Amino acid sequence: MKLKGRILGVAAVTALSFPLMAQTSAEPIAEAPEAADVCELHVWSAEDFWGLPFGGIFSDMNASTETQFTEIATAQIQIAALEGADLVAALGLPEGTQIVTHSETEENRVTRRRKERRSDSDASCYYELHMRQHSLIEDIVWGDRFTTEFEFRMFSEGDEEYTMRHRGSGGNKLTVFPVRADADPDEVLAEVSEAIAANFTEYAPKAQRRLDRERRRR
Repeated sequence: MKLKGRILGVAAVTALSFPLMAQTSAEPIAEAPEAADVCELHVWSAEDFWGLPFGGIFSDMNASTETQFTEIATAQIQIAALEGADLVAALGLPEGTQIVTHSETEENRVTRRRKERRSDSDASCYYELHMRQHSLIEDIVWGDRFTTEFEFRMFSEGDEEYTMRHRGSGGNKLTVFPVRADADPDEVLAEVSEAIAANFTEYAPKAQRRLDRERRRR
């Protein structure tokens, strides 16, 4: 399809050029550990996407929606969207936390079962943020609802498994699917990127509150 080629070309060139929804948290930022103990936040994109048509056989949503989304929202595009949302401040992580991004993806069911660190880092101050799944539910009344499921994890020094995890989601409207043949690829890519960032912005305060409770408990 002609549009497919245009979208993929634009995504490769302009992935980092779109203005994303940068947000900061109103909560105080945790104090950084000792200088020798730099914190790390590792981030992964989602592999899974599913669409649920509201209108049944009369719906415009079909299998092409999933194909279009996965071609547009590559791992690189998903990661770039989150990087524009100020992850460290939004999650309330120590100032100076280094963000380490990963391009490889895995199925949601694999992520759910994993308890150990997903990377080979042995940092004593270590966090993970997983985009587990994207979904698009068609709503002919209020507009299509686009949701991203996240999972945030904290690992303590010496622990082989996570010390804390928080699962949740953020959702906003997304109206570009199924993509029309005359749609502007730049606008499609920008709207998808902004929707992913907005979903994280909605999710982040919930994860931060859970992290704060864990810190107080300790």
